[in-house]
Amino acid sequence: MSEAQQTDTILGIHLCDDGFYAACYKNGMSEAEIIPNPDTGDKKWPSACFAEAQFDSDVFSVSMQKSLDQLFSLLQEDPVSHITFSAGRMSEARVSTLLGVLDGLNLRAAAYNLQEDNESFYDFVTFQNSELWKNEVVFFEERDKKLYAKSLVSAAYPHEKALQVRERSFDAFDFAGEDSKTDEAFCALAEQFFEKRLISSVFLQGETFSKSWMKRTIKFLCRGRRVFGVEDLIVKGACYRPLRKPLAEQKTKYYMGTHQLPFHVSMRMSDEDRAEYCRLARAGVNWYDADFSWDFMLNDVDTLHFRTDPAWNEVQRYIDVDVSWIPHRMHLATKAEVRLHFEGKNKWMIQVTDLGLGDLYPSEHKDTIVYLGAWQPS
Repeated sequence: MSEAQQTDTILGIHLCDDGFYAACYKNGMSEAEIIPNPDTGDKKWPSACFAEAQFDSDVFSVSMQKSLDQLFSLLQEDPVSHITFSAGRMSEARVSTLLGVLDGLNLRAAAYNLQEDNESFYDFVTFQNSELWKNEVVFFEERDKKLYAKSLVSAAYPHEKALQVRERSFDAFDFAGEDSKTDEAFCALAEQFFEKRLISSVFLQGETFSKSWMKRTIKFLCRGRRVFGVEDLIVKGACYRPLRKPLAEQKTKYYMGTHQLPFHVSMRMSDEDRAEYCRLARAGVNWYDADFSWDFMLNDVDTLHFRTDPAWNEVQRYIDVDVSWIPHRMHLATKAEVRLHFEGKNKWMIQVTDLGLGDLYPSEHKDTIVYLGAWQPS
């Protein structure tokens, strides 16, 4: 998986319980465009049930591969450089299944990402002019006459520039009337929801918002805020994922959700004059994207020292890995590989492998692995 810059066509896939939506984005386009299902003309493409309660990975994989083969056949003239899958929740089972689907496709895309819908919302918003997300951003969505909201807000971290998405559903609110009473009720709800909050822009998605019943509400929403009616926000946001700059280059706030690493990982390194912790991995990476490895030259050390720096507080964690089993060879004649790998939200590891030094000290690829527990804050 990668955050490489886009060169050809980016494909976004929004997975729902009973199908998916597809969109593409190319250089020169003002925004991503929906790719309709050619068999039906509808926006939604078919796939087996993706709902978590009835999820069957084998059945889903077969149906998804069939639909994606058809989708890629439509894009033969437009090489796909990147594909992003977005879903409401990326459980470990879903991640594993989607990776299997991608492997089975003999994928023509050069890179891919898996992310949750909240992250696609972040990508959609930050693709817009920065004035629209200078402060909070609110997304109201109507589905089946029910109201849902997402808010993009600054994370309260002491040293980090991060953004988070907060969700809320208004189960008691019903759009069934679509009349002046609905307008009054929605306006009162918005007034309460926006109280004491500085909001730059509001996005409205759903057929009901295109009708004429919203009069008082629109006046309130437009009071010092930019308001937009949108369609297919999530799948379009998925298209914009590879347009992000790599985390190390981001000058704006990065996204921090429930699947992002909430800490940096550093390793203690030294030269003749000083020793310091050098960063190996940054907070903000999805755990299922977090697989890093580096090669280092060791100089008669028995222990490697690691440190995690959480984004949400000042508490650091120190981790020592015993490497006394690696033979002490002549000065800087030992190469070792250090790998960080995350197997889920509650399990990650540090692996150190002795690589020897060419023909002089052939490697036997011996290693040690230290498994670590939950990285999520309590």
